Amino acid sequence: MLIGESIIDAVTIGIILALNTVIGFVQEYRAEKALEALKSMVTLKAKVVRDGKETIIEARDIVPGDIILLEEGDKIPADARVIEAIDLYTNEAVLTSEFYPVKKTADKLPREVGLADRINMVFMGTYVVRGRGKAITVATGMSTEFGRIAGMVREVEREKTPLKRKLSIFAKKLAALIAILTVIIFIIELYQAIPHGIDPIESAIEALLVSIALAVSAVPEGLPVVLTVTLAIGARNLAKRNAIIRRLSSAETLVSVTVIASDKTGTITRGEMTVRYIWVNDSVIMVEGTGYAPKGRFLLNDDVIYLDKEPSLSKLLTVSTLCTKVKINNGKIIGDPTEAAIYVLALKAGLKREVIERSNPRVGEIPFTSEWRMMSTVHEYGKNI
Repeated sequence: MLIGESIIDAVTIGIILALNTVIGFVQEYRAEKALEALKSMVTLKAKVVRDGKETIIEARDIVPGDIILLEEGDKIPADARVIEAIDLYTNEAVLTSEFYPVKKTADKLPREVGLADRINMVFMGTYVVRGRGKAITVATGMSTEFGRIAGMVREVEREKTPLKRKLSIFAKKLAALIAILTVIIFIIELYQAIPHGIDPIESAIEALLVSIALAVSAVPEGLPVVLTVTLAIGARNLAKRNAIIRRLSSAETLVSVTVIASDKTGTITRGEMTVRYIWVNDSVIMVEGTGYAPKGRFLLNDDVIYLDKEPSLSKLLTVSTLCTKVKINNGKIIGDPTEAAIYVLALKAGLKREVIERSNPRVGEIPFTSEWRMMSTVHEYGKNI
């Protein structure tokens, strides 16, 4: 409008820019709200000792010096020094990529011990797979080992997406071409006006207006809107498949991925173990099913067998399931993956540890050690064993 062009053109460009802004804002607002809802559903709680009393608080309220009570299945809310450990094992795959449980102790260790060998420490983001204990908080939030990793990830310079790189190259080439054409057209217009005796200043202004008009018309105003709408459609399609993205550009980035490099434990794999074969009475029995779903048949030479006809198998499964301590919480098994596999094996056979333990209560236990290479439990002898 300032250079005398149509008001309609200015309004059209303004509407396009406003539409582009609104679409992007709505998509990112919805993604943020969805993420906030997910965060509220998974708020971490912790059991601590304050003023000599046990209390449950939110993990974000823990401060250094708080004594944390740890039990099987608990997610550890902060880095803490173990002061009491009773058969305490934690899974530290999130820090070390090793899925096998790590035994914890209250013993004193040298300062120079590496992260993976700090067996008298428990770390935020890991969880207890066996036993119980107490630990005194030494670090929270970004001061924890997990927080340091998050900080390093945050400091990594973000690369432009393939689409942004292509648009940047396109914009630079287009700008250079428009600039060259604008100068050429300005010179031509000025050159044609001077021989006709037109005032040089008026000629220059007219030539400048023509050049600017051509430059503006060469800019693809609709391109941002087209890209935004396209990415919004891609984000909606991802949302239908339960994939929430925070920024529209992520939709294009995901489509451009050709190779994913990832540690397999807990990402590509499920971190589950399954008993597939049982050796009993010089016979190998195959077990169907995978994972922790308690479904599967027992096959001997392709024939289905049942516990009431195989007393040796029944006793083996009864004894083995009595040695487990895993629990089921909301359909998920909490505890050592090896014990979980044995526990699920018994469930496939229709045996429930809780029922067996009523007539065979546990009275003693020898925990697993690398030297002993086994664990043992002692039970009162019942009528059903």
